[in-house]
Amino acid sequence: MGRVGRIGHLSQQKRSLPRRPVTPKRAAREGGSSEKLGERRRESPQHALAEFLRPYDPAVRALALGLRKLVISEVAPCQETLFRTSYTVAFLYSATARVSESFCHISVHRRHANLAFMRGSLLPDPGGVLRGDGAWMRHIQVRSAGDLNRPELRAFVRAACAEADHTPSGGSVTSVVKRGKPFKGHLPRRSP
Repeated sequence: MGRVGRIGHLSQQKRSLPRRPVTPKRAAREGGSSEKLGERRRESPQHALAEFLRPYDPAVRALALGLRKLVISEVAPCQETLFRTSYTVAFLYSATARVSESFCHISVHRRHANLAFMRGSLLPDPGGVLRGDGAWMRHIQVRSAGDLNRPELRAFVRAACAEADHTPSGGSVTSVVKRGKPFKGHLPRRSP
């Protein structure tokens, strides 16, 4: 009995420390927000997209945005995840909020953009357009604005949707921003 009383006695004496206010400077340093927990605003996808593509040449930015428009027109409604890592910017597309269920993505490189398909090895490719020799992933390089008009781009996006059991119906797109480490002052190394 004395022991239980002592524990109860200690817990009554324990005082919580006052919580330090979160300043904007501290929030930036710790990767958080100066707003109260639960009231944090979502980052604007348009703002993040512009920021992520800023280091690239205007021609490459135009390719990335053109591919994005093409994919969204073919797969909506969908979930779009805008993702920046230390070596590339990628836009992933899936029917659900799960990134692991993405069926295609766009990756931006120094001189081109890739339209990639997570299960591309399962897609019919009689013309040998898809590149890659991995077990699953295949991609198409887009190097010029004229490449955006290639009919096989839309055909492969539709085939990837069908393979993922996603039925596009022209709805809205939900965009989510995810950040990795930023570029280290320069673009990633040149890809072939």
